[in-house]
Amino acid sequence: AIELEVEKLELELEKQKVRKRALQRNAARVKKAEFEIWHEANQFEIDAKSLEEERDALESKLERASTQLDLLRRTNVYNDAFHIWHDGSFGTINGFRLGRTSAVPVEWDEINASWGMATLLLQSLANAMKIEFRSHVLRPMGSFPAVCEINANTNTVSQCYDLFGPVNIMTSHKYDRAICGFLACLDELGRYFAQRDFEMGVEPVFRYPYSIEADKVDGKKVTFTFNRDEKWTAALKLVLTDLKMAVSYVASRNG
Repeated sequence: AIELEVEKLELELEKQKVRKRALQRNAARVKKAEFEIWHEANQFEIDAKSLEEERDALESKLERASTQLDLLRRTNVYNDAFHIWHDGSFGTINGFRLGRTSAVPVEWDEINASWGMATLLLQSLANAMKIEFRSHVLRPMGSFPAVCEINANTNTVSQCYDLFGPVNIMTSHKYDRAICGFLACLDELGRYFAQRDFEMGVEPVFRYPYSIEADKVDGKKVTFTFNRDEKWTAALKLVLTDLKMAVSYVASRNG
C-alpha cells in the first residue's frame, strides 16, 4: 500500500514537473511576445517621431519657399513698375536716364520723366510703410513733379519747387531746392528703416550703400547749380542706387 502511494506521488510529481515545464515555456513565449510588443511599440514611436520631424522639416521648407515666393512677387511689383538700372555713367529708371554729360546731353524731357518716376516710387514706398515725411511733401505728377517744404511751426506746406526742367540761371536754385527736398525724404525713409530694425532687434540695421548728408550723397553734391554735368550725373546715379536699396527693404520686410 505504501509502495502504491509512493508510485502515485511520484506520478503526480512527474505530472507537476511536466506542467511546470509547460508553464515555463508559456511564460517564456509570453515574455518573448511582450518583448516583441514593446520593441514594436518603441519602434513605432521612433518611426512616428521621425515622420513628425520630417513633416516639420517639410512644413518649414514650404514656409520658407512661400516667404521667398511672396518676396519675389512683391519685389517684382516694384521692379516691373520702376526698374532701376544703369546705362554707362547714367543711372536709369524704366530706361530713362537721370542726368546729362557734355558727351551725352540728355534731353530735359527724359530727365523730367526720370525724376517723375523716382518721385512716384519714393512716395509709394512711404505709403507702403505708412509714414509721412516730416519736412517735405512729394508731389509726383508725371513728368512735372514737385517737392514742397513743410513749415515746422504750422506743419503746413510753405513753398513748392518744381523738380523738372529746363533749368536756367534764374530757376536753378529752385530746382536745387526740389532735389535737396527729394534727398531729404530719401534720407528720412532710410532713417525710419534703421530705427524700425533697431526696435525689432534686426541686425545689422538698414543702411544705404551711399550715405546721405544735406545736399550730398557719398560726399558728391546733387545740386545742379555750379556743378559739372558729369559730377551731377554721377551723384544722381548714387541716389537711384540708394532708392533701389529702399525698394529691396520694403519688399523684404514690409508685410
